[in-house]
Amino acid sequence: IPEIPPLVELALERGVILREPSGALLYETGDESYPHLPLSRTDGFPTHHLRVVVTWHTMMRDERGSELVHLSGDEWRANVVHVEKLLRRLEPGVPVLPSRHLMHGMVTGESGELSSGKGEALLIDDLLDELAAHPQVTAAAQEGEERRCAPDDLVAIALFGFCLDRPLVKRLAWAPTDVLLNPDINIGWRIALAWSKAWDPANDAGENTPEGDADYRFAVLQSQLHRRMLAPAVEALDLLKFVRFLGHLSTWYLDASADPRVGRAMRATLAAGMSAAGLLRNRH
Repeated sequence: IPEIPPLVELALERGVILREPSGALLYETGDESYPHLPLSRTDGFPTHHLRVVVTWHTMMRDERGSELVHLSGDEWRANVVHVEKLLRRLEPGVPVLPSRHLMHGMVTGESGELSSGKGEALLIDDLLDELAAHPQVTAAAQEGEERRCAPDDLVAIALFGFCLDRPLVKRLAWAPTDVLLNPDINIGWRIALAWSKAWDPANDAGENTPEGDADYRFAVLQSQLHRRMLAPAVEALDLLKFVRFLGHLSTWYLDASADPRVGRAMRATLAAGMSAAGLLRNRH
C-alpha cells in the first residue's frame, strides 16, 4: 500500500507511534488489557492493524463529510477502539471515519465457532445450490415469465431472512436444512412462501371475492405501516424488528384468503420490504 510509508513518517514525527530497537512499529494504547497495537514486524512488513489505519486515514481525507458504516466481527472490537484513538491523535480536529461501527457475533456450528483455518467455513454458493435443489423449494417455486419466485430467489430469502432474524450482537448458531426450510422456525422461509403465494398466476387476472374484502383492507393497512417500521430500522442500522414485521405479515397472508386483490397488494408490500432488507436478488 503506497500510503503506508508517508503515514508512518507522519505518525513517528508527531509521536503517535514508536519504533522499537528491533525495528517493529507499535502504538501504545494505555489499555492494560491490550497495551500495544503492533503495526509492523521487525522487517517492516505491515500488520493488519497498520493497513486498517492507513485505509481509514485515507477515507478521512477522501470521504470527508460522509457517513461510513464499518461492519466486522466483535473479536475486532479492541482493534476498532484503539485505531480510532490513534487516528484522533494523528489528525486532531478531523472527523474519524468510519463514523459508525456495527459489531456482529460469531457464527457457530455443532462443534463451536466455524473457523476457516480449520477448513470448517461454510461456502454460501454451495449452500445455495444445495437448498435450491431441495424438493420443498422446487415445489414452492413459481416459474412465471419474470421468474420472481425461481428456486434461487426463494433460497436467498430463506437464508438471508434466517440471518436477519437474529440480534446482530449475538452469536449465530447455524441451522441444518430441516430448520432452514421450516416456516415455524425460520422467518425467512415463511416470507419466501408468502412471496410465492403472492405471485401465483391466479392473482394476475382472477376475480375478486366478497369474502376477501376484510383481508384486502388489512393488507393495505399493513402496507401503510411499512415505512413507519422501516424508518427506525434505518436510523438504528438494525433490521431485526423490520424483518419480523415482514414475517408476521407473511404468517397472516399464508392463512388469509386467496383473493387476487390481496395477492397483488402483498406483491407490492413484500417487494418493497424485501428490497429494503436486501432479500431480493438484483436482476440487473
